Amino acid sequence: MKPRNEESSVIRSHGSGFSLVEVMVALAIFSTGLGGLSLLLLLALQETAASRLHTFAASQAQSMAEFILVSPGAASGSLNPAAAPGCLLDGVCEPSAMVSAALHEWRNGLADALPGGNGLVCHDGTPADGSAQQPACDGAGPLHVKVFWLEPGGGDSTSPSPRRAVARVPLL
Repeated sequence: MKPRNEESSVIRSHGSGFSLVEVMVALAIFSTGLGGLSLLLLLALQETAASRLHTFAASQAQSMAEFILVSPGAASGSLNPAAAPGCLLDGVCEPSAMVSAALHEWRNGLADALPGGNGLVCHDGTPADGSAQQPACDGAGPLHVKVFWLEPGGGDSTSPSPRRAVARVPLL
């Protein structure tokens, strides 16, 4: 048997593995990528919430337009949302009181579901204007349903921005 050489049992490694600098650079690149992905996820969540609000508002505007279309005398009568909504619960309403009560309940639902939510029904020749405070209904033109709300600020803006959804009552 040959005597074992101490020198031959030592493994020498030159150039294998990673240096601490390489590991730190890799971690910096990885953490920057994760930070970018988290910002992208946050922006996607904000835009999804904004889209949900807009979809809800447009759906509610169209729903009220269709309700007015099928309700007897709704388009010709006064649409006063101040009527007591109790007649909807009793089941016996005059047609004009039923429309007023439904409009009252619809506006309460908008206020509950949308931030700063408000809605109205009016004749308007230029429906793409106005705000919740100044709806800009000119009394001319076809009947429109307007829904207003405040979209929470996103991105660089922290203040809410006013939004509007409009539906035209067909054939009126």
